[in-house]
Amino acid sequence: MLRANGASHHSSRLEKAYFFWLNRDQYSFEWFSALLTQLETLDTRGLLEMHLCMTGAQSGATALGVELARDMMRAAKRSDLITGLRRHTHVGPPDWDSMLGPIAAQHGPGNVDVYFCGPPGLAARIAPICRGLGMSFREEKF
Repeated sequence: MLRANGASHHSSRLEKAYFFWLNRDQYSFEWFSALLTQLETLDTRGLLEMHLCMTGAQSGATALGVELARDMMRAAKRSDLITGLRRHTHVGPPDWDSMLGPIAAQHGPGNVDVYFCGPPGLAARIAPICRGLGMSFREEKF
């Protein structure tokens, strides 16, 4: 992204980057939120679109209260209650078809590369969706 914004001596062909980050709870977002806030500030061309998902959301009255507060903050164009970022955090597991489909439709076919780093079970669910949408899927294993 720094290259695409002209902050490097090296050029970039990057047109858009979609970043998906899944965590079970809000505390797992804390260690990385400072960097994401910095990227939001540096992204003057709208190159980065973040999708943050809190997959271990609680249910019940407390969760409903938190969700209402988040909706009010978003409506007032305030930062997200969970991460402090401008980008809204999705609560619950992502619907990959509905999240990746529009990206493939806008930028495809064959023009979208997905770089995945995470658990093998999630990769096994996402890879066929990507391939079905004409996106290449590259997995980093650690």
